[in-house]
Amino acid sequence: MQGDGAGEEVAAARARNLQPNDGPHDAQRLLGAPVTPQDVRAMNGRQAKTARRLQENIDRRLADGRLVALLEQDGFTGPRYDLFVEELVRYGISVLRGWMHSGYIFDLVAQRGFNLNPHELDLEDLAADSDLREELATMTIARALPRFRQQALVDKGWTPEGGASIMNRSGIGGGSMR
Repeated sequence: MQGDGAGEEVAAARARNLQPNDGPHDAQRLLGAPVTPQDVRAMNGRQAKTARRLQENIDRRLADGRLVALLEQDGFTGPRYDLFVEELVRYGISVLRGWMHSGYIFDLVAQRGFNLNPHELDLEDLAADSDLREELATMTIARALPRFRQQALVDKGWTPEGGASIMNRSGIGGGSMR
């Protein structure tokens, strides 16, 4: 149809007016530039919150990458690695205990093809018995840690681009690991 081509030409002409006037190279430079504090102040509340969240995510990924590089320099052994593992284990046990207490752990393992189908009494035991949760979480972490070290760290299966944080929110990898 003839009208379709004419409409596209008009739309293209309007779109040209939306391009920066500083030339293509300057536009690329500006689009790649970080958001300044002045830019954030000019945003509405929702935009600023989103920008802060995205910046925190970028900062976390960069810190995670620096941490893994630092641990790799030591061959994923030694005092720094031991401190990292201690914090990782503490965090992992805490998370697993919470998932066991709520029963959420069974949803997660079912999503991975392990339908454990716990009995109602087992769920009650997990919810009521802190020592049981501690023991199960500790055994789980102890079994998973060597595989995590090999696959995620040594074999470089973990990357900052993947989205999962390598460290917990306690700040390990920041000033305490240097």
